[in-house]
Order: sequence, then C-alpha cells, then structure tokens
Amino acid sequence: MIIKFNISNLRLLAVLLFSLLTLNPVFAGNVYNGVQILIGVVPEMQGMETKTDTLIYNILVFELEKYGLITEKIQFESNNSLELVLSSDSGIGLAVICSYTTIDTRVFLNIELYDSRTMLVLASATTSADFDLSFDKVITKVVSELIGLADEELTKRVVRFDFEDKSTEVEEDNIHEKTVPEIFVSEAKGGLELFLNTGTTMGVGESSNFMQVPGFCLELSTNYWFFTSIGFLGIGAQAAANLYPSTGQDTSTSLLLFPVGLSMAWSTTTDKLVSGIVQIGAGPSLAVLLFEGAEPLTKIVPYINSSLLLSFNFRKWMSLGIKTTYSIYFEDTGVLTTLTPSIYASFRSWN
Repeated sequence: MIIKFNISNLRLLAVLLFSLLTLNPVFAGNVYNGVQILIGVVPEMQGMETKTDTLIYNILVFELEKYGLITEKIQFESNNSLELVLSSDSGIGLAVICSYTTIDTRVFLNIELYDSRTMLVLASATTSADFDLSFDKVITKVVSELIGLADEELTKRVVRFDFEDKSTEVEEDNIHEKTVPEIFVSEAKGGLELFLNTGTTMGVGESSNFMQVPGFCLELSTNYWFFTSIGFLGIGAQAAANLYPSTGQDTSTSLLLFPVGLSMAWSTTTDKLVSGIVQIGAGPSLAVLLFEGAEPLTKIVPYINSSLLLSFNFRKWMSLGIKTTYSIYFEDTGVLTTLTPSIYASFRSWN
C-alpha cells in the first residue's frame, strides 16, 4: 500500500496538530484552585495611585493566579486604615498587602499575607530591587516565598466554597434568611500517580556485545507526589519485566530481568501542557538465563537506574509521555548496562 503525500494530507496534519495544541487541559499545578484572595498596594503618596502601584499590583495578580488563586483588588482611599479596609472585605479571608518605598531607582518592598478575618499575618517577606526589566523576577521570588510559608494555611482553604446568608423574602417587617453551610471538598494536598509504560531495551557500552539484539520492556510504577514551591517531589515503587531474546556468543540464550525497587522523583508543576520528570530508582532484580535444552539459571543482582520523562498533560487525571531509562545491573563478574526508551500513560488521583 503506497501513501502519497499531497497538500490535503499536510493540511489535515496541520489541523490535527492545531487541535492537540489548543486542548484546554485541567492542570494539577493550580493547587489553590478556588481560594479567593484580596490584593492591595499601599500608595507611596497618600490619595494618589501611581504607575508603580499599578505595575506592582499587576505582577502580584499574575503570580498569584498561577497558583489558582482568585484575586480581587483592594481600593485604598484617603485616610482609610488597613484595618478598616480589610474588615470591610473580611468575608474573603485572605489578603496580600504590599507597601513600598523608592529611593532613586531602588524600590524597597514589604509584602504581607493576612488572614483578614483575624487580622493575623500568615507570612511576610521584604526585598529590594532596582527598577529595571528584571523587577518582576524579584516579586516572583517573594510571592513564591510567601506561598511556601503559608502553605499549610492555604491548603486548608483549597476548594472551599463559602456561602453567605441570603435573604429570600421581605414581607412587611419579616425577613427570612436562608443559610447554606460551608462545604469542604478537600483539605489535603498531594496525589498518587500510576505509570504504565512499554518500549524496547538494549545493551549499551560493553553490554551491547552480550545483548546483541534489542529486547522488550513492560513496566509498572507509581509515585506519591508532594507539592512544594519548586515543583512536585515524589516517592514511589517500580517493577518491570525485560526480555532479551538473543544473548551470548551464539545468540541462543535468552535473558529475563525482573527489577523491583523504590524510587524518588522530581517533577515540574503540571500547570502547562508539557512537564518534565527526573527519577532515580534502585533495588534487587531477578535475572533468569534461559538455555536451549538445559535448566535455566537464576540469580539476584542489585540494580540502580535513572530516568527522564516528558509528559503531555491532556487532563488533570491523565498524561501521555515518553521515557528514557538508563540502568546498571551489578553482576558478580561485571556490570550490565541498558538503555530503555519507552512510551507511557499515567493516571493521577489528586487530592
């Protein structure tokens, strides 16, 4: 069957590629989704909002919304104290207040995260920077620091829906109020991810002389992820079956490797379509040599491996990706080294 490529084929390919890239996935990196927060910049000059105020405010909005927070602006009017402003909007519960001072081209910032219902400071940070093109990076770092310090308190508010009292009817002097209680969907953060991958595996280096023909790999692994300010950290387990159908000098021997071990991983946050994972694993491996017309030889050998994964996050609960694993098996007479490229599907259960 011969497939001819023409303009129509290329146009169809472009449409499919565009559809893939314009998917609207629900990302797991927005860990504080649904949490509302007030943002205010205290004017350096009373009663006057300057371009600096607007710039700082817009950067704060951009950075905080990356975490899934729902932002709302605080208006500072003349002679309005911070306590008065926060108390009037105490129903939201959280507020970020930034005050600053400029000396020549240097800006000194003080940013505080408040529980507006109690007027307690949950986290604070101070910094300074020159007013130049890298000014936004300074605020990015401060926001990350604030989020890290207040993580426990923010976690308690994740996906919390507050329903205020509602007045339904007013008949003469009677006011009937209907109250819906707070609903807590979840107060935990983290999540389990299951990986199922398959691919080819081959010997590399000196091991390529022994493993002359590429083999087949099937692997099942899992990670439990913990969100941090630098991404996801995970601990997990892995188990695989690797078949090398032709090994040895006469290529009549088959080798089976069954590595089973623990792993540690780091992942970029999945708030984009593409994310990356670095993983290291180690443990024992069952090695089985299969001979023609003879009993198999089995032994246990330790192994260590490292993997690089590239994930395409199509949904909050699912990703597809490619994985490359470099493994070292410590056999008595030397080491076996293998390289295993594979494709995988992962399924997540985020809290």
